[in-house]
Amino acid sequence: MSRNDRLADLTTRIGKETGVRHLAECLALADRMHFSVLSCDMPIQADAALAVLGKAVSALRGEAVRFRRFPLVDDSPVSGLDYDRLAADVLNALFDRQSAEGEEVFVIDASRAGKQEEDAWMALFQRLNEMRNVLMERLPGPLLLVAPPLLEIEFCYRAPDFWSIRSTYAKVASAPGLEFGGAEPVYDRDRTEAVADRPDVERLLARISEARRRRVERPDDVDAARSLVILLGRLGDYEMNWGQLAQAEADHLESLKIMKELIALDPNRAEWRRGLSSSLNKVGDVHRTRGDLGKALAAYEESIDVIRDLQHGLSVRTKPSTALKQGGLSD
Repeated sequence: MSRNDRLADLTTRIGKETGVRHLAECLALADRMHFSVLSCDMPIQADAALAVLGKAVSALRGEAVRFRRFPLVDDSPVSGLDYDRLAADVLNALFDRQSAEGEEVFVIDASRAGKQEEDAWMALFQRLNEMRNVLMERLPGPLLLVAPPLLEIEFCYRAPDFWSIRSTYAKVASAPGLEFGGAEPVYDRDRTEAVADRPDVERLLARISEARRRRVERPDDVDAARSLVILLGRLGDYEMNWGQLAQAEADHLESLKIMKELIALDPNRAEWRRGLSSSLNKVGDVHRTRGDLGKALAAYEESIDVIRDLQHGLSVRTKPSTALKQGGLSD
């Protein structure tokens, strides 16, 4: 099967995925200060997903919407990018976009990252975290990060402030025949080593260990705490998919506990309160899956209270979290 045939097949498949359709709806409604994440195992999946999104968002808005990708995607090899070149191709290009040429969605495209470029992308993510507010204020349209799972984990770890403001997250499902080592090549270029060809769970566990170590060494390291919250949430999501509900509950409750500690430091920080609401929802999801609807309802109601107070400019309530008390971690 030619690449064009595989791309057409993937475009049809991806266009039916609920997560991608939801992402398209969010991007169609989005304006400035909107950030989303799309996770794809393979570059060809990213190409197909962006084609689907471009068509869907344009249809929903009733006008042509251009998805502008950085670094630029063309027929030349992209391997060997160092940080300086990557920063020039991504950061400088984004900062120059103070006015849109029609309707645009700005895409940071890490889908073609190879192992040799991993360090450069990790450094870029850290720099993005530092420049988050300035960048989001300057961009004239929504921002979308496209990355393979391993680099998505690195983004969670190295850019927790940026991750915390995401509006939507979508994961493209793996497609038969596109796995590494399959009969068909997964790339249209002569590149065989990609960031995605190692188990992303191993990377996730390693980053969780590093974040825990940073918290022990520097208890006041807020970035380490936020990274740990995000990474534990991702691990809990994996465990939910695997049916490991007890471990998923423990990880989501630990994430919630840390989030409550952060809120105690700054009760009025909006992004932390949104993170608290998200952690409560994840705890509720575990309880619902286990059939404990009473605990699930309590967690969901507490999440709604957090958002309601946020909308009304009120401080987060200081009463002990019902979800934590029920989980046994608040003692």
